[in-house]
Amino acid sequence: MANRLAIIGGGTLARAIAEQYSGDVQIYAHGVFDIADQAQCDQLVPELAAYDAVIITAGEISNDNWSMWMTNTIGPCYLVGQLNDVARDQRIIVVSSYAARWTSWPDVTVARLTYNQSKRATSEFVQGLVQRGSANQLTVVEPSAFQSPMSGHRGATAEDMATQVIGVLENPMHVITVVVK
Repeated sequence: MANRLAIIGGGTLARAIAEQYSGDVQIYAHGVFDIADQAQCDQLVPELAAYDAVIITAGEISNDNWSMWMTNTIGPCYLVGQLNDVARDQRIIVVSSYAARWTSWPDVTVARLTYNQSKRATSEFVQGLVQRGSANQLTVVEPSAFQSPMSGHRGATAEDMATQVIGVLENPMHVITVVVK
């Protein structure tokens, strides 16, 4: 397992991972780091490259479609792409969403469609990096709903989801969809 872990995002899942992880953890939460800010991403990449593993949990569901694209797709994809070019033998896990698998249905709201498609684009980008080849272990995790403000506190516990994500650190794979009821 990796020893030094950086977590991007400060929500429920990030905190649950940090509580369960047995190594050194640094959380880069909103307010300290804004994943939607390119300059902040550029500034953070050299620091992140020194970690054994990086987990990106940043995500947003709201009525602000611009912000969702920036937080759920542009920022994470940019950060992973930059980090992938400078880090070696690092484990990089991007937490997407099971919503990436089923993105639309009749009368879906534009906000929900934006969230689902933004998560799908992130999943596809990471898979594209895997297919092109990398000196790092890249994984995208697509969890089902877990108890957090984003899900209305429905679904599996955040602790159960954190256990699954930490399991990926211990047993890397490229794509994993986690559905926990």
